[in-house]
Amino acid sequence: MNNQNIPLEMPANPVKFYDIYAPVALDKPYSWWLICAVAALCLIAMLLLLFFYKKRKKAVAPAAPYWKTILQQLETLAPLQQQNAPLYIEKIHSLLRHYLESRFELRPTKQTTEEFFHCEELLKNKEIKQFQQELRLLFDQADLIKFAQLTPTKEQLQQMEQSIRLFIEQSAPQSTPAGKKEAP
Repeated sequence: MNNQNIPLEMPANPVKFYDIYAPVALDKPYSWWLICAVAALCLIAMLLLLFFYKKRKKAVAPAAPYWKTILQQLETLAPLQQQNAPLYIEKIHSLLRHYLESRFELRPTKQTTEEFFHCEELLKNKEIKQFQQELRLLFDQADLIKFAQLTPTKEQLQQMEQSIRLFIEQSAPQSTPAGKKEAP
């Protein structure tokens, strides 16, 4: 392209342009987005505060010792004593085993009575030796009812429950100093 000088002529009287209408104020497009963003951030902040407020740990009363829980469970089984004696015996026998496993730190296993009383953990445990005769009697009575289909009398059932209750109360750990954890 050839660079030629083109003369520009300006009219002698320049033309004036006039506004037809007054200037109109336009909404800034970001103002609504800004308001929505601030509202969303406030909502998120309130939800987070509510979540952390509900999530924080509240002071909880210490749980009852495991042996007290087992005694309570034993009480809840009382109505079953008259309704279904074999099931009642099975349940209290299970509670007794659970207590023994928790209190004397025996590993939970499904063993016969003979295997249970001859396991090394039980034989090495000095605390349980003093209760071994009472436990043997309780386990043998439970076996007779469960496996030999012996029908127990109401007095026998009450005697077994009382023996288990007495055993748990006598063998329960003594109260521990504050800060020390009781057995599992």
